[in-house]
Amino acid sequence: MAQEGTEAGRYYNESAIEHIRNLGKTMISHKRFDIIEKLKNYFCEISETILKFENSTEKIKPENIEYIDVWNVAIDIIMNNNSYKSFCRENGFISECGNYKTSAEICYRFLTNIIDFDESHTAMDDCEIEKEIFMTCVKRKKKIEKGIVHNPWRKIQD
Repeated sequence: MAQEGTEAGRYYNESAIEHIRNLGKTMISHKRFDIIEKLKNYFCEISETILKFENSTEKIKPENIEYIDVWNVAIDIIMNNNSYKSFCRENGFISECGNYKTSAEICYRFLTNIIDFDESHTAMDDCEIEKEIFMTCVKRKKKIEKGIVHNPWRKIQD
């Protein structure tokens, strides 16, 4: 956190608090279901620390956090249509088994029309790409399903 008492510190802390309030106890992730519980606990700790700046005594419990799987949401809102499927067929984004590819990299290629985009697979770059994908979903103002959906890629296979 930024130094309290400075203009930058005040802005940073107010901004962080606003983000926690706006997030509304929802954790957003792309995958890695194996670490969800650890992430939930960490999210709670961060949220409670930030809320202390408001002198809030609110407790955020892991079991009360809703989970949004960006991969599933992106498939529902961006990929489950003829336009995406045509894009995959035209550019060879079909798996060896004949399934449409649904990775963040392919989804980002579709959104940006940068066909040769290569994801660097670093934590920060992956977060930026997935943020863009998720924000596209939010901007489309469609219903966002919460919870874990195993194998959401199956939804768009013919």
